[in-house]
Amino acid sequence: MDFKAQGKRSLGASKKRCRDVIKKKLSVVTVTAEDALDRTKWRRLNLPMVCSSWPKAVSKKDANHLIAVIRSAERVDRVFGADWPKTEAPHGHFAPTDLNIPSNDLSKKFLEAGFFEDNPPITSFGKYTVQLTARALANRGLRPKLLVCSPSLRSIQTAEALAKFLKAKIAIEPGLVEPLAWYRCTNKNAPDFHLDQVVKLYPVDTD
Repeated sequence: MDFKAQGKRSLGASKKRCRDVIKKKLSVVTVTAEDALDRTKWRRLNLPMVCSSWPKAVSKKDANHLIAVIRSAERVDRVFGADWPKTEAPHGHFAPTDLNIPSNDLSKKFLEAGFFEDNPPITSFGKYTVQLTARALANRGLRPKLLVCSPSLRSIQTAEALAKFLKAKIAIEPGLVEPLAWYRCTNKNAPDFHLDQVVKLYPVDTD
């Protein structure tokens, strides 16, 4: 191969050693390497340092005039395939084979009742990432009072995970349903979102 690397690398050791950079950063936050050996003390020192260093996205006044758009969390069918209900309930009884599949009583009830057909839930990892997103929003000064979501189960579950941390209300707007495959199929109706039962199980504001 006739290949020549572009540029030249300076000879000798780097002018900045990784150890020196770490020492400098530790001195700025008044933390020593010995503090890291005590895990309890390290958490107490590290948590305020990290949270306080996050910049505020907007001022408190401007935060009341913002609209944040968030996509639903990771879907079970996108990870385990469209036939995941058959593998997780082969004999009509819910028996999850993976930790990433929500295994609470509500998921078991929904799966055995056939609620998940064309209306999949979010994964366990998806719920965890939404909780991290909610914490990041709060640390940046964004605490919405109202979360508007589509009637799909994954959107409601995503909104619930956000609302639980942000202390916000959830409202359902049917117009937010994304144009999924059933809109392009003449022989397939839109899925039944079972909203009459979902609103009883999730903190949805129906007023």
